[in-house]
Amino acid sequence: MSEDKTIQHGIDIEVPECVERKLREGKIDDAEAFERGLGSIDKIVLSTRQGDCIVELMCGDITRLPIEDKVDYILISAFPNDYSAVRGTVIGSLYSYLGIDVERLAVNKDVDLRKNFSCWVSGALPSHAPYKRLVCFERIYQGGSVSEQIAKVYRSFTPIFNNEETTVISPLLATGNQGHSTKKILTAMVDGACGWILSGLPLRHLKLVVYSKKINEIYKRDVETVEEFKNLKIKWEKISKSKAAKAEQIDDYDVYLSYSEADIQSSQKIISKLQRVKPEIKLFTKIITFSNNDVWQQKIFDVMVKSKRIIVILSPAYIANEECLEQFNMAMCCNRYKKKQVLAPFYIETIPSFPSYMLLVQYVECRIRRESDNDERLIGKACEIIIEAIEEDTVEVLSVKKTPHYDVFISYAHRTPLEAESMLGLLQTNSPWLNIFFDKRELCTGSVWQKSLYESIDNASVIVMFISDAYINSTVCSEEYDIALARYYLKDDVVVVPLYCGVKDDKIPAKFSAIPMIDIQQDKDNKLQQLVEYIKHCDVDKTGSVLYSEPTNEANVQDILENKRTDIINSLHKFDKDKVNLKLKTALVENQKIVFSFSQNCLKYAAAICQYIEKTNETLECIFLSENHNERLSLLDKADRIVIIISKQYIESNNLMEEFHIAMCRQRAFLTQNIVYLINASHSQTKPVFMSIVPYSISLKDKVWIREVKYHSDKSTSIIIKRIGIAGSYNYHFAEIVALQTAALDLSYGLVTIKDWKNMINIISIDQNKTHDKLVQKCFRTNIFPKEDRGSTTGGDKNRFEEGVTGKEKDDSEEGAIGMESQSGSNEKKNKNERKKAKPSGKGGSQSCVLI
Repeated sequence: MSEDKTIQHGIDIEVPECVERKLREGKIDDAEAFERGLGSIDKIVLSTRQGDCIVELMCGDITRLPIEDKVDYILISAFPNDYSAVRGTVIGSLYSYLGIDVERLAVNKDVDLRKNFSCWVSGALPSHAPYKRLVCFERIYQGGSVSEQIAKVYRSFTPIFNNEETTVISPLLATGNQGHSTKKILTAMVDGACGWILSGLPLRHLKLVVYSKKINEIYKRDVETVEEFKNLKIKWEKISKSKAAKAEQIDDYDVYLSYSEADIQSSQKIISKLQRVKPEIKLFTKIITFSNNDVWQQKIFDVMVKSKRIIVILSPAYIANEECLEQFNMAMCCNRYKKKQVLAPFYIETIPSFPSYMLLVQYVECRIRRESDNDERLIGKACEIIIEAIEEDTVEVLSVKKTPHYDVFISYAHRTPLEAESMLGLLQTNSPWLNIFFDKRELCTGSVWQKSLYESIDNASVIVMFISDAYINSTVCSEEYDIALARYYLKDDVVVVPLYCGVKDDKIPAKFSAIPMIDIQQDKDNKLQQLVEYIKHCDVDKTGSVLYSEPTNEANVQDILENKRTDIINSLHKFDKDKVNLKLKTALVENQKIVFSFSQNCLKYAAAICQYIEKTNETLECIFLSENHNERLSLLDKADRIVIIISKQYIESNNLMEEFHIAMCRQRAFLTQNIVYLINASHSQTKPVFMSIVPYSISLKDKVWIREVKYHSDKSTSIIIKRIGIAGSYNYHFAEIVALQTAALDLSYGLVTIKDWKNMINIISIDQNKTHDKLVQKCFRTNIFPKEDRGSTTGGDKNRFEEGVTGKEKDDSEEGAIGMESQSGSNEKKNKNERKKAKPSGKGGSQSCVLI
């Protein structure tokens, strides 16, 4: 009985706000409030390259975690195959308080890793639960001690987390009814967590809960456990600080210079220019000798992390050097770790062929391309950008949650920039408060231009496109048009304005005739001024919305894309009950490397496809990028096929979306080859629009799969996955199995599922009648800016004209690489400040205008 007594542990614990509110309202008394709480006792803070990670000891009821503190996983324990909701246990409390039935979850385990890791993973939990998924630890009696098996659970987190930052809450496993010492279990769980975190496991926050009915009290039996946590805190924070101290011994640098030995002359010019602009600048310019071990990379990375900017001298010699490429990859890692754009490539000599991931990174143009160019001047100007950025600390801060927003997006081809530049000037003069996307001004050195481009056009209020021969022939411009066209058909609260600047033979591809154009060949200045006035008086107030013209034909974009996928699938495959076969005999491809990019929740899909491939074609090698994190850029550049499994979780991950953009950029460089294979696992949202209209070969939600499995489409089954590191039992719906078998056949035989990669963001044939070129005279607006609203529709009450930061560039330069003219790195900051000052308070568009 003495163990049931509670004592004060002398630490102030914050009472949850919901409990405080009910106390104030008199709905519960103090005792009841504390019974429903969950409070913090102490924390271990570990310093890592990714930032601080926390192991926190809490007391209270684990089922009372506030929904605003929702974690990715709850980790619980159970006797093998016994998930009874016994009162007084975590499983019982989950059922009685949250309605989470662990026994039912166990019937349809999403991933069963008990054989190798003593645990299994559930499917998604209800949205009202403060945890996204559940991991259940089950001790195997002949599988070693409890502590040893708990260590296995942390090993299982490597594939489960998939290199994404993750949060976990857990009681002290196997204590409760299983009777193990809370002190010993706490030691095993804390030592395991801290060791794995310092080894790179992206466990951002682990909350360990000691059960108590009152959040400001602990049971007497757990006093030693709390004291032990204090000792563990001293131990692990000392280890963490020791590792951090070693990193601190490295001097801080303003610039790390990465270059090939063949470019020493160029490096000396850059060093000289930097020192001339800032004599006291601290530079790291040594070429660190390569050694075939991790120490070499670690030394370089530590210096890079301590540098404010990393200048890379891009040249053919740099691209040809494996060690230089390794440094470039590490510099890109620094962008992610520091969450800032610290990478600054200087493009000094034309490179015939870029690695695909380099094509995505915005560089500063330092090549001599015109008679008036001078390398000393170009390098000098580029160095001034770097110094100014360092002094003003204007490197762009990356945010996972931030979505750029622009009032106006100007889309044009670089070979015909004059009209677009005129438009920009008029907008800046007439409406300086507007936030305008114009690539030359919005670019950020070192940024991933394709990501910025897609996101910016996806979230712009007005899109103005200058249609010319150069525009039509540019792959990137065509992608911009497709995103704008998709938003137009989706009625996505946007004004889309195509401006006709002239094309050869006065004929235009059918796609570009979908939205009526404004002909600005005659009286250009006056028409642009009218357009600027229209934009100025659009409903731009933060409480209003922009009017748009409705499409003349009602097109369901997703239905059309699904029908196109279904037609291709049916032309290549035949289905017999639950099995898929090819319609025509085709030879297997041989000795290819297939890499997989996916989020945590799609591990089972990648695992199943790999297993089906291995049964069909043993010559193929399946590689998970999550298992080869340090080599992922190289693998994306050299793999024969890249399989990307898209989900909501994937889209929310900066790292994974970087992999997507690199893969798509590589596909753009090899339009005649099928490199990228896209699978839509669960993404069904309209935003971001560009992710809805990329050419998926397989979508698990398509009706074709449900039709093929017929009577048991709603049933599920398990597949035993044998892949090393993730071996276990995984649960699938029958419809998913047929879809995944189809994907495996496509990859095993190298089937062409996407016939036209020229338009990677592709909604061609929205109107089936528009399949041929059109005479431009039939594509013009009859009235450009009518004075009255004729049957227009408002797009909804969406807040407008918020600040946004991003950059972009096109692929229509001579070599297809991505670049910008040297310009001040602080221009964007100054421009934004000027816009804020110029924007009139209470300025709103009071005039209802519509383009028809």
